[in-house]
Amino acid sequence: MVTKITARIVLFLHKIGFKNFKNFIVYKTASVYDYCQKQNTVIKTYDNSLQYPSRILSDFDHFESSEKDFAMRPSYYIYLSLVKNATIFGCQDFILADTYCLNDAFFSNVRVNTFIDKRFTNICAITNKDVIVHKSVDTNTIIDKGIYLVKMWSDNNFHFAFDALARLSLLENLKEYDSFPSLIDKVAVDNPWNQELLEIINQNKHPIILIEPGKKYTVNELLYPSNLHWGTGQEIKAGYAPCIHKKAARYLIENIKASHSITKEYDKVYIARGDNKRLLNEYEISDYLQMQGFDIINPNKASYKDFLDVFMTANIIIGVTGTGMVNMMLTKKSAIIYIICPFEFQHDEMIAIGDASEVNFTFIAADIKTKNKILKKSSFYLPLNRIKAVIQ
Repeated sequence: MVTKITARIVLFLHKIGFKNFKNFIVYKTASVYDYCQKQNTVIKTYDNSLQYPSRILSDFDHFESSEKDFAMRPSYYIYLSLVKNATIFGCQDFILADTYCLNDAFFSNVRVNTFIDKRFTNICAITNKDVIVHKSVDTNTIIDKGIYLVKMWSDNNFHFAFDALARLSLLENLKEYDSFPSLIDKVAVDNPWNQELLEIINQNKHPIILIEPGKKYTVNELLYPSNLHWGTGQEIKAGYAPCIHKKAARYLIENIKASHSITKEYDKVYIARGDNKRLLNEYEISDYLQMQGFDIINPNKASYKDFLDVFMTANIIIGVTGTGMVNMMLTKKSAIIYIICPFEFQHDEMIAIGDASEVNFTFIAADIKTKNKILKKSSFYLPLNRIKAVIQ
């Protein structure tokens, strides 16, 4: 990782006209939409409002929809475009074209404050005007055409579903692109759940090209469906919860329900964390709920289709916030859903899934024991009496 001092020196030298750096290339920043608009390669725009209703982060311990909880937040256009002669990298969220580094976080109405961004392995530094990118030492693979479904963190089932596959909704009824292969991160399909989900969603039988993490590829014609999920990263105004466009939720729900045949029905279910140690007293919670007639479902011992049976049929579902609860979007309207989550993290993507899929749920507040800035590195404890108060 380049230091801030090195990055500032590179940007200064670039500004005064020096271009030939040994290890870096400096690109100008632009959104994919703005770039394609100038190239006259925006195919279709679905939503150009540049704002989207988002839940305001406030003091709450349960989920209840109400108008006062929402505000319009900065967002990006929803669109489909074509980027010609694009360079992409596996598991990364940016595209290189001509002298530009493209990412919709660079929309003119959304300010990017990042200088050093450790999320990107190939990007060294980002400002509002420039991006410093490591020169790739890997062999450059040429791809004739493809649909851009490459995404950071796509090994995670939530991110693969909403950040990658849901974007195929922007190609619905556009048969002329059925022959375009889907460009998918290899790490995504290494996850068996993601592999099963891909088989369900890929109804048009797009060929699949697997993209290796961090490797460099040049795509002659890159079909770019825009993002449909906005997180709480540095590019978004603070104070808003993540949000997911309803188009993404609708697409996933309709395709999964149409493709899945239920083989087993459930009444009361507890979704365990499996081998994850996020909930410190999970065994205590599991033992108690099992005595109350709950089926205990371990994600590490269940297939993705097993999970679909659970969420599509159960009447009561309790689970710990995280990937295991992503499929609550598939529950029937009468289902009662509880999510165990510390108060400090009740702004997480569970809120976004509930809003986008119009599913109501209730948080059960757990107590933080080890706190990190991100949920997956934190641990918490749930007093047994809080579970008892909910189900009795």
